[in-house]
Amino acid sequence: GVGRRGAGLALLGAAAASGGWGGAGAGGARGGALGGRLGAPLGGTAAGGGGRLAGAGAALAAELAGPSIVTLPLLGGGASGAGGGSPVFVAGATGGTGSKVVQRLVDAGYGVRAGFRSRRKAQWRGLGELEGVSLAPCDLTAEPAQLAEQLRGSRAAVCAAGTGLTSLLDPQTPRRVDYGGVVNLVDACKLAGVRRFVLVSSILTNARAVGQENDANFQIINTFGGVFDWKLEAERYLRASGLDYTIVRPGDLVGRDLEGPILVADEDTLFDGYVSRDQVARVVVAALGDRNASRRVVEVISTRSDMALAASGQLRASIF
Repeated sequence: GVGRRGAGLALLGAAAASGGWGGAGAGGARGGALGGRLGAPLGGTAAGGGGRLAGAGAALAAELAGPSIVTLPLLGGGASGAGGGSPVFVAGATGGTGSKVVQRLVDAGYGVRAGFRSRRKAQWRGLGELEGVSLAPCDLTAEPAQLAEQLRGSRAAVCAAGTGLTSLLDPQTPRRVDYGGVVNLVDACKLAGVRRFVLVSSILTNARAVGQENDANFQIINTFGGVFDWKLEAERYLRASGLDYTIVRPGDLVGRDLEGPILVADEDTLFDGYVSRDQVARVVVAALGDRNASRRVVEVISTRSDMALAASGQLRASIF
């Protein structure tokens, strides 16, 4: 049989690189093939969970060219408009993930206000050369009123800032940036009248509450200033803020681009796996354009790592 999570799982299909969270329409083909592959390791004979995955694989026959987004939890379609109009403000735009978010937003037709601390790094990334992108000074440790001046007129804010590897050497950085920076940006959005907020966080932020506090990755990484604990506090602040939020929790980030679909699962479901920064950026942009992503927390890994987890039994343990 299936456990409490397995009964609620459904493969809603896939979306094209610029498209939404799921559905069995034109974007569903590659998701169908993936559903068939996932159905067996997740238990194809079960009434729900893996059985539904296998069924979806049989139902969706054609093969879609290009990468796609696969959703396991019950996330629907529901595009709320993409591109044009007011710009999207991206905090941490010069970072590895933030710069990918900027590029994906441009590709989707959005105007972008790219927040930077170092103008030289912004120029090195070539952000100012992208069509529809303007540069804006953004120090997340500044007072919210100061940040609000850069946010005014934006349709949404994306926070892709966080503690980097070198910054982890300072144990105060997670509290100051991963928590304090998010708090300042949330408060600045309120002052500036920006209601939509997408936060890039991390899997394992809520490890203590879901029996994963002994996870090796959690224990090792969290020794650096309690970075997971501070990320969780930032998530809680955002969720209680009244803003229309989406929190995206990626797995281990890799710089190189990865082929294939993305696994987007419900919160506290995935505790291992890797994902490329570009794949995370695609999910961020999809969330901005989909009203069904409103007030949701989703976890994201590459289906490459997913298949390895499924084969080893780890995915079964974390989903069901």
